[in-house]
Amino acid sequence: MLIRLFVLLGFFTLQSFGLAPKLEKQIFQLIDATQYSKHKRLIETIFADETPFFIDEHIDTIKLIETLKENGLLKLYHDAPLMNRVTFTTGGNAQFFVKLLRDTLQSIGYYRYFTRKAVRENSTFFWEIEFMSEYSIDPIVLQKALEKRNCSITTIERIDSSTWHYTIDITNAHLDLQKLQPHEPLELRKSLNAYWIDVSLGEKLTIQTLRGDSWFPDVALFDHKMHLLKSYKNEEKVSELVMYLPKETHYIKISDIFNQTNIKHGLKLLLEGAK
Repeated sequence: MLIRLFVLLGFFTLQSFGLAPKLEKQIFQLIDATQYSKHKRLIETIFADETPFFIDEHIDTIKLIETLKENGLLKLYHDAPLMNRVTFTTGGNAQFFVKLLRDTLQSIGYYRYFTRKAVRENSTFFWEIEFMSEYSIDPIVLQKALEKRNCSITTIERIDSSTWHYTIDITNAHLDLQKLQPHEPLELRKSLNAYWIDVSLGEKLTIQTLRGDSWFPDVALFDHKMHLLKSYKNEEKVSELVMYLPKETHYIKISDIFNQTNIKHGLKLLLEGAK
């Protein structure tokens, strides 16, 4: 009861700033009551000019968080490792979204996490993960990584110190994959994970093993939004595979039916034709 009273008092005190109600609410939601009370005068100074924190009538959440972070007001670390939970929401293709987010998280150093929930409700897809760490995901670092994939964070909610909710716009997004150039052979090193390549510039793809290896092909072709166009599997060993790509093909996933280690020395790819 006392905690709730303290939070309410903190919020009404924040109202005295004379800031726009939307901005007041967002600031109070991103930093806890203790941080606000401790740094009240600093906050008043920082946000005296509200203009930089609005885009039309909407709050520029990234700008707001960046400013709080630069001034030491956004706490992203914990006193000890604890379970962090993050929910990502989008209105786009679920498979594409999860692939994009997995790649993005890996690019900023998050490899170990567990999926708690992956569900679509009407036109909205939710993907919730959890991981043990002393640090929460840095929203600014995440945004910069997403920008490389031509998508952006539209809303950020801090539920508590270890629980965050992101809404992400993937309308024009693309996977940040190596793009295979026509008539330029590419050698891929041995990998314990499936190979993902952008093959959008060609019509015919030749896949060869290196050093006399052979493998059991498991290949899938996707369009730019990760809708499956075609798949190919062969339970007989081969050293070369030639594929004619459907016109809409954008991405290809290459792996082995049984075990990725069968591709002992990597692969050589050659893309031909032009779209």
